[in-house]
Amino acid sequence: MATGTTLLNLRKKLRLETGGVASETQAKAVKDAHNNLLDRVQEWLHDDHDWPQLVTRTDIALVAGTKLYTISSPISIQGIRSIHTKYAGTWAPLLSGISPEHYAVYDSDEDQRHTPATRYRQHSATEIEVWPIPSTAGVVATKENYLRVEAVLDYVPITEDAHPCLLDDQLIVLYAAAEILGRKKDPDAQNKLALARKRRLTLVGKSSKTDTFSLFAPSGKTGTKRGGLNVVYAR
Repeated sequence: MATGTTLLNLRKKLRLETGGVASETQAKAVKDAHNNLLDRVQEWLHDDHDWPQLVTRTDIALVAGTKLYTISSPISIQGIRSIHTKYAGTWAPLLSGISPEHYAVYDSDEDQRHTPATRYRQHSATEIEVWPIPSTAGVVATKENYLRVEAVLDYVPITEDAHPCLLDDQLIVLYAAAEILGRKKDPDAQNKLALARKRRLTLVGKSSKTDTFSLFAPSGKTGTKRGGLNVVYAR
């Protein structure tokens, strides 16, 4: 899987896949459109699947008497896949959701504390609340009373020539090529889509779930999963 390909080279690959001119100088007229398309396709792919190379772990020390913890770049609350806490030498999952029934046991408003924390909820756009409020602080040496947050890295747009792609360059280029050729009613669009589908299955494995992907947006417009021909593919 080739990741890290620059936007400049992605554009060149895209032009070759769609029968366009190979020269960057000659292709200036479509540069912005190709940049937007390649970035949009990669963002769609980023959001559509938890790619292993984009899943990271962040450790956060619990603080005695503190219930709110900030989740900051390069991850966000929306990207969280799991949270564990270490207690008595073992990592145990925190369950999502805190209800009045939980506060009836340990009332956070009354600063009632207990270790280990067992649940969490989103408090704001960048903060989570843990429950119960920790009674002991995290230990750096052993990670005891730490949170371990597993999350997908935030999407990083590719807008400049030197920006590297996060995902497989063939996958990005083939989906983008299918969209461009589809707008032109070129029969090769289906061939590119078939290659993209095969490439995707190779990368993520087969699944019984099916999704709908918009092969191409209406002429002159861009946007994820808008208009155009809907093609169903199996993951």
